[in-house]
Amino acid sequence: MLNLKTLMLHQQLLLLLTTTPIWVLFCFRVSYFRFRRTVSATLSFSLYALSLMHRLILEFTEVVRD
Repeated sequence: MLNLKTLMLHQQLLLLLTTTPIWVLFCFRVSYFRFRRTVSATLSFSLYALSLMHRLILEFTEVVRD
């Protein structure tokens, strides 16, 4: 049975996946002068997404192990 923490992580991941296309569109429409700042924001957003996925995988392996 899934615990509350795993369900919360799953909701965060779904929210992240639904907002990613909006981020991509925003990054392509930004002006050239803001390009460097946009790249750093996109990289930090990608790192956040990877960390969420990693935590979710760890939670699922922990639940399966129990």
